[in-house]
Amino acid sequence: NPVRNDFFKTEKKVEKSKGGKKEKYVILCCGGSQGAENINRAAIDIAENLIRYNPEIRLILSTGKRSYYEVCEILKKKRLDKLENFNVYEYIYDMPKKMAMADIVISRAGAMTITELSVMGKCSVLVPSPYVAENHQYKNAKSLEDQGAAILITEDKLYTLTDTLKDLLSNATLKSRMEENIRKFYKPNANKEIFRKIIKLVQN
Repeated sequence: NPVRNDFFKTEKKVEKSKGGKKEKYVILCCGGSQGAENINRAAIDIAENLIRYNPEIRLILSTGKRSYYEVCEILKKKRLDKLENFNVYEYIYDMPKKMAMADIVISRAGAMTITELSVMGKCSVLVPSPYVAENHQYKNAKSLEDQGAAILITEDKLYTLTDTLKDLLSNATLKSRMEENIRKFYKPNANKEIFRKIIKLVQN
């Protein structure tokens, strides 16, 4: 798959700090450009049961524009809206930078997302959308999980997500192994290869 140049240019090690405080870990959670209701609910659970009690962990959530205000209202009711280590956005416009910051990425399992994760070598928890043709996101995520390159959690098992994150954060060896394995899924020079094939087709 072709990948935006920003994913190659962005510095992999971005300073994890805000307001002078440096975090030990950053978790990036996004359910695609439109967001995903079930993933948003799982992120609220993470904030309530993990982020609230661990100021050294930052959670970045992209809710999708349709769910942003609803999520903000829930956070107010649960008194989570004032957490300094929880950032909520309706959409992330600087994804290469946010992904570079992240130690763990929670996301859907579309082909482009997986390619971006492999370029950056990110430890990831993949939650495939069940509403896609031929269940292809599940197949994508399963192929990575089988190679030790990601963790697959289906939507009906999202209640296990917080515990899964705790396990990953406490197991540096597993996290490092997943980062190494997912890098193997990226095909170097894919952009140039696609360009060469297009030129060849046009010339023929």
